[in-house]
Amino acid sequence: MLKSLNHIVEALDNQPFWQGQKQFQQIRDCWADVVGADRAQQTRPHSLSRSILYVATSSSVWSQDLSLNCRSILKQLNARLSTPIETIRFSPGWWYQEQTLPQTEESEHPSLVDQPEVSSSADPPVEQPTPQTAFEQWAAKIKARSQNLPLCPQCHCPTPPGELKRWHVCGLCATKQWQG
Repeated sequence: MLKSLNHIVEALDNQPFWQGQKQFQQIRDCWADVVGADRAQQTRPHSLSRSILYVATSSSVWSQDLSLNCRSILKQLNARLSTPIETIRFSPGWWYQEQTLPQTEESEHPSLVDQPEVSSSADPPVEQPTPQTAFEQWAAKIKARSQNLPLCPQCHCPTPPGELKRWHVCGLCATKQWQG
């Protein structure tokens, strides 16, 4: 007995796996509206499993911020979903799994080290540098990157513009302020 294509698609669509996929897509579609534009740039829904939403964050600071607002976010999300989720877990560990570093001013942060280029088998073998040479090369890169950075008004260290824009001081000084 042959069944129509619509009947087959409908049967597949009602499978639990696809229901979860549809719910996850609903979450992705409304995520920016629920958390706001600033948070949406620093986060993204990563996966949904057993009524737990896993969210990738760009840093542990964003994970903590969102964890403190989890109930509010959960309430707003569940108001938009056909099947409610139970909780949300935030982690920076998932941030780099699915996408490369976002092209923002923060991707220019001096602590980000260039990734080594992958060489083809036709390239001549490259001699491994000694630990001392590797450190000197790294230090030279860091120094070159931080030469044109503005200075933190508190400690006068070179600071990425994104940190000054966000906290008005460097990340270390901001952390000290939060602790004290």
